Amino acid sequence: MNKSDKILLKALKFFADNTRTKVNLAKEEDKINYNSYVSDDSERTLQKQGYIQPNGKTRYIITDKGREELRKLEQIFLKDKTFYIAIAGLIISIVSFLKVYDYFDLINFIKNIFIKG
Repeated sequence: MNKSDKILLKALKFFADNTRTKVNLAKEEDKINYNSYVSDDSERTLQKQGYIQPNGKTRYIITDKGREELRKLEQIFLKDKTFYIAIAGLIISIVSFLKVYDYFDLINFIKNIFIKG
Protein backbone atom coordinates (compact mmCIF):
# COMPACT_ATOMS: atom_id res chain seq x y z
CA MET A 1 0.00 0.00 0.00
CA ASN A 2 1.45 3.35 -0.98
CA LYS A 3 1.38 6.56 1.02
CA SER A 4 -1.56 8.14 -0.82
CA ASP A 5 -3.67 5.02 -0.25
CA LYS A 6 -2.87 5.19 3.47
CA ILE A 7 -3.96 8.84 3.59
CA LEU A 8 -7.23 8.06 1.79
CA LEU A 9 -7.83 5.03 4.03
CA LYS A 10 -7.40 7.16 7.14
CA ALA A 11 -9.78 9.84 5.81
CA LEU A 12 -12.41 7.33 4.68
CA LYS A 13 -12.29 5.60 8.08
CA PHE A 14 -12.84 8.96 9.76
CA PHE A 15 -15.87 9.69 7.60
CA ALA A 16 -17.26 6.16 8.08
CA ASP A 17 -16.86 6.25 11.88
CA ASN A 18 -18.34 9.71 12.48
CA THR A 19 -21.75 11.11 11.67
CA ARG A 20 -22.23 14.21 9.55
CA THR A 21 -22.83 16.40 12.62
CA LYS A 22 -19.66 15.14 14.35
CA VAL A 23 -17.60 15.71 11.22
CA ASN A 24 -18.95 19.25 10.76
CA LEU A 25 -18.39 20.00 14.45
CA ALA A 26 -14.81 18.69 14.29
CA LYS A 27 -14.20 20.63 11.07
CA GLU A 28 -15.32 23.91 12.66
CA GLU A 29 -14.21 23.64 16.29
CA ASP A 30 -11.36 21.10 16.40
CA LYS A 31 -9.53 21.88 13.17
CA ILE A 32 -6.22 20.36 14.35
CA ASN A 33 -7.79 16.99 15.16
CA TYR A 34 -9.80 17.04 11.94
CA ASN A 35 -6.71 17.80 9.85
CA SER A 36 -4.82 14.93 11.48
CA TYR A 37 -7.35 12.59 9.85
CA VAL A 38 -8.40 14.49 6.74
CA SER A 39 -6.21 16.89 4.78
CA ASP A 40 -7.69 19.42 2.38
CA ASP A 41 -6.24 17.56 -0.60
CA SER A 42 -7.64 14.21 0.47
CA GLU A 43 -11.05 15.76 1.13
CA ARG A 44 -11.11 17.32 -2.36
CA THR A 45 -9.98 14.04 -3.92
CA LEU A 46 -12.63 12.03 -2.10
CA GLN A 47 -15.28 14.56 -3.08
CA LYS A 48 -14.27 14.57 -6.76
CA GLN A 49 -14.34 10.78 -6.93
CA GLY A 50 -17.76 10.66 -5.29
CA TYR A 51 -16.63 8.89 -2.10
CA ILE A 52 -18.00 11.60 0.20
CA GLN A 53 -20.91 13.99 -0.07
CA PRO A 54 -20.41 16.92 2.34
CA ASN A 55 -23.65 18.67 1.41
CA GLY A 56 -26.36 16.10 1.84
CA LYS A 57 -29.11 14.91 4.12
CA THR A 58 -27.83 11.44 4.96
CA ARG A 59 -26.55 10.56 8.42
CA TYR A 60 -23.00 9.94 7.21
CA ILE A 61 -20.89 11.90 4.75
CA ILE A 62 -19.42 8.77 3.18
CA THR A 63 -21.33 7.41 0.18
CA ASP A 64 -21.88 3.80 -0.86
CA LYS A 65 -19.09 4.20 -3.39
CA GLY A 66 -16.86 5.48 -0.58
CA ARG A 67 -17.69 2.47 1.62
CA GLU A 68 -16.81 0.19 -1.26
CA GLU A 69 -13.45 1.93 -1.71
CA LEU A 70 -12.87 1.76 2.04
CA ARG A 71 -13.38 -2.02 1.95
CA LYS A 72 -10.93 -2.35 -0.95
CA LEU A 73 -8.28 -0.28 0.82
CA GLU A 74 -8.75 -2.25 4.06
CA GLN A 75 -8.29 -5.51 2.14
CA ILE A 76 -5.06 -4.21 0.62
CA PHE A 77 -3.88 -3.11 4.06
CA LEU A 78 -4.64 -6.55 5.54
CA LYS A 79 -2.88 -8.32 2.67
CA ASP A 80 0.22 -6.19 3.24
CA LYS A 81 0.09 -6.92 6.96
CA THR A 82 -0.30 -10.66 6.31
CA PHE A 83 2.67 -10.59 3.94
CA TYR A 84 4.94 -8.98 6.56
CA ILE A 85 3.80 -11.44 9.23
CA ALA A 86 4.54 -14.35 6.86
CA ILE A 87 8.04 -13.00 6.18
CA ALA A 88 8.70 -12.64 9.92
CA GLY A 89 7.48 -16.21 10.47
CA LEU A 90 9.75 -17.50 7.72
CA ILE A 91 12.78 -15.76 9.24
CA ILE A 92 11.96 -17.16 12.68
CA SER A 93 11.62 -20.65 11.16
CA ILE A 94 14.97 -20.41 9.39
CA VAL A 95 16.73 -19.17 12.53
CA SER A 96 15.14 -21.96 14.59
CA PHE A 97 16.16 -24.57 12.03
CA LEU A 98 19.74 -23.32 11.99
CA LYS A 99 19.85 -23.24 15.77
CA VAL A 100 18.48 -26.79 16.18
CA TYR A 101 21.04 -28.28 13.82
CA ASP A 102 23.94 -26.16 15.15
CA TYR A 103 24.50 -24.47 11.82
CA PHE A 104 25.51 -21.32 13.66
CA ASP A 105 28.66 -23.09 14.81
CA LEU A 106 29.29 -24.28 11.26
CA ILE A 107 28.83 -20.74 9.94
CA ASN A 108 31.27 -19.36 12.54
CA PHE A 109 33.73 -22.13 11.68
CA ILE A 110 33.54 -21.27 7.96
CA LYS A 111 33.93 -17.55 8.73
CA ASN A 112 37.04 -18.29 10.82
CA ILE A 113 38.57 -20.37 8.04
CA PHE A 114 38.10 -17.65 5.40
CA ILE A 115 39.02 -14.72 7.65
CA LYS A 116 42.11 -16.34 9.25
CA GLY A 117 42.90 -18.60 6.33
